[in-house]
Amino acid sequence: MKLVYPREEDLSGNILEKYSPDGYSRVYIVDKEGALCYVLEDPKVSDSELSYVRDIIENKLIYIVKPSDVENEESFKKLLKRVGVADDKLVYLIVREVVGYKILHPLIMDEHLEDILCTRAGLPLIVLHQDYGRLTTNIVLSEKEVDDLVRMLAYKGGKTISRFLAKLDSVILPTGDRARLAYRSEVSATSNFTIRKFPRRPWTPPRILATRMITADAMAWLWLAVEYKMPVVMFGEMGSGKTSLQNALGMLIKPDSSVAVVADCPELKLPHPIKYEFYARQPETLEKLGEITLEDLIAHALRASVDYVLVNEVRFKEARAFAQAVATGHGGLTTFHASDVAALFGRLKDLGVEESIAESLKLFVHCATLVEKKSRPLRKRRVKGIYFLRRLSDWKPEVEPLYVYRPEEDVLESRVENSIFLEELARVSYMSSEELLEEHSARKRFLELVTRAREKAVEKTPLVDSPSFWFDLLKRFYSEREKVLAKLESLAGEEPRRKQRIVVEVSEE
Repeated sequence: MKLVYPREEDLSGNILEKYSPDGYSRVYIVDKEGALCYVLEDPKVSDSELSYVRDIIENKLIYIVKPSDVENEESFKKLLKRVGVADDKLVYLIVREVVGYKILHPLIMDEHLEDILCTRAGLPLIVLHQDYGRLTTNIVLSEKEVDDLVRMLAYKGGKTISRFLAKLDSVILPTGDRARLAYRSEVSATSNFTIRKFPRRPWTPPRILATRMITADAMAWLWLAVEYKMPVVMFGEMGSGKTSLQNALGMLIKPDSSVAVVADCPELKLPHPIKYEFYARQPETLEKLGEITLEDLIAHALRASVDYVLVNEVRFKEARAFAQAVATGHGGLTTFHASDVAALFGRLKDLGVEESIAESLKLFVHCATLVEKKSRPLRKRRVKGIYFLRRLSDWKPEVEPLYVYRPEEDVLESRVENSIFLEELARVSYMSSEELLEEHSARKRFLELVTRAREKAVEKTPLVDSPSFWFDLLKRFYSEREKVLAKLESLAGEEPRRKQRIVVEVSEE
């Protein structure tokens, strides 16, 4: 057995942050004369300890381990205890090598990472950090080590890869992450891989509001739009937070509505009480038989009589299927790669979507990643604009800006007042503009309070950040609004605002 370690790295420079992703390895974010590095430091193992580990694996475990033991980390740890491995560090290393992801294990466990890239053997791995952007690591792998990792990743996703079948576009790992794999052949000089990591915890509305990506004011209007089935499309560059915001908006769907999540990987984490989940399937044979596309699944979801269809991303023919779904009265949320609304409709045209159907898409949220350069460079995600489609003529969209981002003040400025959007929302909701404004005010207050309550209580009470807690609050917001606002005021440490709430309650009746 050979343990693959990150190379020794000089930690000279400005250490911006340090943490442990798994309780044993250490990560240092180091600024070396303007170049940011991700330095991984593994627990050290002596030659005698390594010899002991090798003996355990080759002379004991090989004879008693069962497939079920390898599939379950806790079962495997108990097995190690039975054969006499008591040192926690050695247990960690053996689990990492046999059950985990070997040298990649700390990176897979690091919740700050969004992508792990190995472009070729002999070059450092690259990671995409949610706060610091793209970083070079101190992990350099040999050709054989990359080959072994690619085969291991394919195996963990229930696939095989070889010189004959030299690429796999989408391998879903047990963690829910997605791997793209290439094996050395005429396809690529050396094996390589990309792992797209997805959040372990769902993005709830208060969690995304805490990042300041969007304001409670804007989210409250989107909440109303979603409730009355105005389709919402998040667009922007890769890694700009489109899916995170989509997930948060999905959690604003009324608990008694039915939802279908259609995706090519388990990227959306939406623990809605009434939810169907459908995942695309790649061809299972050399003849390309057995494929199930997103387009197929959207049509299938509509037969389930759902109220909402959520597609993690539309790229190809599924764009037309999604547009048709929302054109027939279903609510919908999806994401799209485009630089602006005009480019988005240009792509829809190229994908074969009819103009009359494309006009059913109403709200567009522009997501972007910005780099803040103060004492240290930090990435931040922001909504740059929210637009309402007034009309579409000859594929030229006429949009109304509802929110515009001002980078100088880091402010999302509202332009909703007296908008066509407000008139349209009043029409579909059968409310007057005044009633809509009152409803918006109550929802904005709810979102602000739950976000403050989360900030105060999340460390002491993790339940506040859980989806089950969120959906319980959402149910109570609809059934007993005053009580839930009072509870949130208490959790947020605010004085009750009874008089203001009474005024709002009377005006609503």
